[in-house]
Parts: sequence; C-alpha cells; structure tokens
Amino acid sequence: MNTKPPILRRNSAHALRASVWVSAILLFFFTATVSAQPENPVTVQIDPSVTYQTVEGFGASGAWWHTWVKDYPQDEREQLLRLLYTDEGAGLTVFRYNIPAGAPDTVERPDRKTIDIETAPGEYNFDADREAILLLKDIRALGVTDIVVFANSPPARLTRNGKTSGGDEGGSNLKPGAEAEFATYLVDVAEHLRTELDLEHLKLSPINEPQWDWGKGRGQEGCHYEPDEVARTIRAVVDEVQSRGVPIEVEAPESGAWEGSEKYAEALFADPVLDEYFHTFALHSYWSDRRKKRAFREWFDEHHPDKTISMTEYCEMRHGHGTGIEEGLHLAKVMHDDFTLGRVVTWQWWLAIAGGGYNDGLIYAHPRTQEIETTKRLWVMAHYARFVRPGSKRIDVSLGGDDLDILASGYVSEAGDRMAVVLTNPSDADVVVRWALPSDQAWAVDAAYFTDADRDLEHAADTNTESLTLPARSICTVVYRSE
Repeated sequence: MNTKPPILRRNSAHALRASVWVSAILLFFFTATVSAQPENPVTVQIDPSVTYQTVEGFGASGAWWHTWVKDYPQDEREQLLRLLYTDEGAGLTVFRYNIPAGAPDTVERPDRKTIDIETAPGEYNFDADREAILLLKDIRALGVTDIVVFANSPPARLTRNGKTSGGDEGGSNLKPGAEAEFATYLVDVAEHLRTELDLEHLKLSPINEPQWDWGKGRGQEGCHYEPDEVARTIRAVVDEVQSRGVPIEVEAPESGAWEGSEKYAEALFADPVLDEYFHTFALHSYWSDRRKKRAFREWFDEHHPDKTISMTEYCEMRHGHGTGIEEGLHLAKVMHDDFTLGRVVTWQWWLAIAGGGYNDGLIYAHPRTQEIETTKRLWVMAHYARFVRPGSKRIDVSLGGDDLDILASGYVSEAGDRMAVVLTNPSDADVVVRWALPSDQAWAVDAAYFTDADRDLEHAADTNTESLTLPARSICTVVYRSE
C-alpha cells in the first residue's frame, strides 16, 4: 500500500524538475567557485646565481628591561634569553647594549633611567651597571659574539644643560668642543666590555636618532645633533679608536628614518677620513614607507654606490598590547621592504623584551606578574634569523601569477648549500605557490615552517617539492638543500 499523501505523488514530476534545476544551479556555483581560483598558482621564480647584499645578522636591544627582568627566577631569565638567541625561539645573532649616560634624575620615566658608571673623568664603576652586564655575559655564553654598544646621550657633565634627556627646547646638547672627551668615554666603556666578554671585536654606536628634538619630552635619554655636529663627533670617536689601535668598529649615524638621512650621509662622507673608514650607513625604519625607502636608496646608490645600509632599530610605534598575527604581518612587510627595496645588510628590532602597553617588544615580560608572553613578532624574526644566517646572500626572487600581494625574498647560505625563501601572504585567502628554479641548478625542498594566528614557526611534516598552499594571513619559510 502506498501511504504517501496524494499531493506528493501529484507533484513528483515537478519535484524532479526542481531537483534538476537545483543540481544545475549548484553545478553553476561550483564551477564559478573553481574558476574564481587562480587558473595558475603564483609562481615564485628563484635564481640563486643572481645575488645582492650579504646579510650580517639579526638582533634586538637590551635597553631598560634588565631593571626588572633581574628579579625573575633564574629559570625564567634563561628561558627569555633562549627564546631570543637560540633555536628555541628567534635565533637572533646581534645584541645591543645601552651605554648608560647616567644622571637618572633628569629622565622622568622610572623604567628608562640609567645609572652613572663614571665616578670621575676616565674613572669608572662598572659594577653600578652590574645587572645589565650580567645579562650581556649570559647572552655571550649562548654563543653570541656580535655585540653593539650604543649611546643615547653623552654623560651629563658633557651636556650643555647638565641633562641626559635632551637639550633645551629640543636643541643640540653636546657641549661644543667636548667631542674628544665624549669619544674617550665611549671607547673606554666599549674596550672594557670587549675585554670583559672576551670578544675579538665589538661595534660602537655613539649617536642615536640625531634629527629628533630630544628634550621637548624627557621620558628617556636622547641628544639632538645637527649634521656637522654628527660628523665632528663621529670623527672624534674614529680618531680615538684608531689612535688606540683597538678592534672596535664604529657604527653611525643611526638616523631615525630613511627620509631626511641624506644630510647626515653628506656630512659624514664629506670628511675624507670618515668616507674611507665607513663602508655602511646605519639608519632606522621609523615613519618610513616604501616610497621613502626607495627614494633614499636611489639617492644613496647615486652618491655612494660603494657603501651599504644597515637597519639598526625599529618598532611599530603604536600604543597597545599587540601579540597577534596582525602585528606579525606588519613586521613581515617592513622586513621584506627593508631587504628588497632598501637592500639592508642587517636588521635589528628595538626592545627584545618589553613590559607591555606598547608594540615595542618581541617578548612581553610583565614586571608585576613575571608572566612571559611571546608575540608573533618574535616568530616573524625567527622566519628570517633562524634560516638566514650571517654570511648569507640575498638572491633574485620574482613573482608571476594572479595574486601579487604575496611578498617573497630569498637567501643562499655562505657555503652555498642551503637556501631559504621567506613568503608572506597578507590577504584573507589561501594562495597556492609553485617553485621555478633554473634547470641547471639542483635544489630540493627540505622543510617548510608556518606562522599564522594559530601556529608559531610550525614545521610542516610533509612538504610538496613543487608547490605549496600559503594560508591566509601567514608567513612561511621554505628551506632548500642543494643536491
């Protein structure tokens, strides 16, 4: 017996026709969806035989945070340093030690004050900065040999207003004629640390962001210099280093942005001694978009084609407590542009560790709770630093296909047996990429590592040797080995 209601029987033909129409509609949308995908994947054309700059390393600064990290239990202190300077984390190779200018009463923020290590001209109590130097020794024990010591201000006795937080109304603050005394102070400190740490060589950076109007706010140490003052001060430091014959390399001028750095380059290289001494020009990537980087690089190539550029400080300069992929993608873009457009030879973040409330730390170590919180910035640094080791050369990488929002750069190891390609997909859709290498070069994909909202430099167990799906809003490093 058929128990179905008659109305359903009567509409069965209509239902069949409706079913056919539904199937056709679904097929149409499926076909449209498939056709909306790129007919061809994004092609990453890699040519390791075409090389550009040699990469010297990746680093971050130890300024300020030792004042509260010293109170962490020893195990947590060691964990923080391993996350920064070993393959447990970023694998950085450069550490920046802040030479204290002292006079802490002139700096308003307690967490940014430094102490006096100079007891009299030419006499020092380095134990006063014991915690920062112990931290330096701990990092040295991890095998880090690329140390930069940098100054934000001259000591108070050498400033015009007796303050280390900047000149009155943001003006120049090194006393006229005090360049040689300042040079002596800097080289004394640098040589002591080089010997104490048993380093073959060390870098010394006497000036930080000379164009800013330090002193209009007194939240940290700082000192404004006009271009001619930069040249005189740096010349005094170079003369001091060379007269002593010590293995210290001077780094300068750490200009605060790409735009406007021309006047400092002109002032430095107009001095024939400095022009011969310096092979690289140090600057920061604050307030610098692609247009500004490209414009300065073109000017620099025209006027100083035999010199390189170092990027020695950057953070996002934004209030907040960003730890996520949005901040990671921002950093990935800045690093990509600096290496490809700016052709920098080193890349260094500002604060390795911060206390929170600002986007300036690779790791947050909260002073009150002693909580350790990693950020996606740390893992983006790892995508470069872990696989682009000192001595690597940037190689030619170009893109072809339907989705050119992808960022890609490649690096071959100093020995020529390893290669890393760093890919960033800032879009909201997955993208398929495929590799294209010269037919006469034998390379095999060895591994791939991913960072996105849910992963931190996660190793992909199975890696396709011909193509790869780059997830939405992710960073990936593909490692090759030569065959």
